[in-house]
Amino acid sequence: MKKISLLTILAVLLIVGAGLSAAMWRFRLGVISVAEITTSQVRVTNLDPHAFPDNYDRTAYAVVVCKLDPMRSLSIYDFTLRDSKFRRYPCIALRAGLGDFDGEKWKIDRTVPDSWYSMLFKLESPIVATGSTVKMTLEYTYTLGESANLEVPFKFIGRNSLTSVNQIPSTGKLPNRP
Repeated sequence: MKKISLLTILAVLLIVGAGLSAAMWRFRLGVISVAEITTSQVRVTNLDPHAFPDNYDRTAYAVVVCKLDPMRSLSIYDFTLRDSKFRRYPCIALRAGLGDFDGEKWKIDRTVPDSWYSMLFKLESPIVATGSTVKMTLEYTYTLGESANLEVPFKFIGRNSLTSVNQIPSTGKLPNRP
């Protein structure tokens, strides 16, 4: 009887522990390790203020941090974000590693394996508590198939700064996939 109880407790701990661990999610071009939304201003160099008009009541920024598969490139035109109300938000800037987001750099042609790349999106801020999860769909724009789209759980971090790529654990920061 004690063995069964001990085994049951261990099984429950493993299941609960697995739910708390972090993960990286596979997507069209590689793996996503971080998806966050902040209401703090994000520094973007060389951004044309007329290219992406800010007509939101509450502006926020979403970032997708990923590692790309070998021989892949990344463009601001590759993906859009879609919220639960089917509003679409374009990628406004890219970043390689720890560098700044650059509004003039619309494409990264040569990516390096095991390097971090970030896509920045400007959007209407969700009305949720800090720490909440906001599900948004990362839409691949070069296909008509829904299979290329991925619903991603973004962590709403409020006015906090985005996670620096040098603070991302090797396992990523996304929850395990259901």
